[in-house]
Amino acid sequence: MNTTVSTDSMEDSPKSFAWGKLLFFLTAFVYFSAVIAGLVSVSVINSGRVIMGVQHTGTKLAGMAKDEAEQFFERTGKQKLANRLIRLNYEDRSWTILPEDIHLSAKSAEAAELAYSVGRSGNFLDNMLTQMRCAIFGYAVELEAGYDAELLKQKLQGIATEIHSIAENG
Repeated sequence: MNTTVSTDSMEDSPKSFAWGKLLFFLTAFVYFSAVIAGLVSVSVINSGRVIMGVQHTGTKLAGMAKDEAEQFFERTGKQKLANRLIRLNYEDRSWTILPEDIHLSAKSAEAAELAYSVGRSGNFLDNMLTQMRCAIFGYAVELEAGYDAELLKQKLQGIATEIHSIAENG
């Protein structure tokens, strides 16, 4: 029985393996470069602006400067608080507390600061990952309101005094 082994295929194998390694490393380099370029471009696009994916009740804030976001929240807060009041009832009496009575107002500066600071509070890599996560999944910023607790306390004490007077005279 005669067996022959071709030396041509043995010689090509190391070359083929070297080309495979080179192709793998070249592909990995291109992929890594594309990821880095993507991260840097996201950072450049978001420079000085609210990042992609940040929104408030469905309104996109992406691309707004911090002062534009604050103006947006001021308008939104005024709309939400317009024609609002607190009505307290006791027996046949009723008391109304208006937003201006207790200095109730939207915390627009705080909401704008939060919207702007998303993706800017960590190191470079953390910020890039946060920015990409927000662009993909979104990030909701809530608008809160604040009031003067002392003014509310005075209003409620006045009402309590009236109720106490009604109970004594009633």
